[in-house]
Amino acid sequence: MDEPLKTLADLKGLDREEVYEHLNYLQYHQEIREWLYLNVNREEWGHRSPGYYSPSSLPYCARKMYYQRIGIERRPQLFASTRVTFAMGHKLHDMVQGWLSDCMGTAYEAEVPLVDEELHIRGTADAIITLHAQRRLQEIKSISFKGYATLASPQSAHVLQASCYAYMADCPIVDYVYINKNTGEIKQFPTRFDKVAWRKALDKLER
Repeated sequence: MDEPLKTLADLKGLDREEVYEHLNYLQYHQEIREWLYLNVNREEWGHRSPGYYSPSSLPYCARKMYYQRIGIERRPQLFASTRVTFAMGHKLHDMVQGWLSDCMGTAYEAEVPLVDEELHIRGTADAIITLHAQRRLQEIKSISFKGYATLASPQSAHVLQASCYAYMADCPIVDYVYINKNTGEIKQFPTRFDKVAWRKALDKLER
């Protein structure tokens, strides 16, 4: 193969073996998957804080939380498709945060770092909104079409996570914002700080 394939019209006049050679050259998706798994996963480990618990980990594996707390080195584990899904969610976050920042100015603070040294918790809240002397925590989540269609209240895992951020940021109100990844529709659920969810979070941290 002297020249890479530029258009499908370039296949005209080639014999079968040459066509296969060109098509194999175009099968780059495997290389992308391997790159995402090996490189992007490895880079992501630096975003976590060893020695601390992460609010986003609270709804999930306690053993993983403990390993992070004591500083055990982690290894890549997310499939490329999962990494792509995460990347799409991050882009939606950036988009919504950018719009709200433009509209609300200094009342809107995105990506707010939070830490509680006593409880050994560290994380970054999506945003804090200050209006009429009241602080609100904003939790942004992207969701599938199917999940969005049946969504009538914030998901319990997200409430557990957000209660931790709200406690650290001293926010009595949490705005849960769900974005339909297929249609761009948005549902918003403003709720009061969930004391029951926070008690569950404390119980898990103690365990």
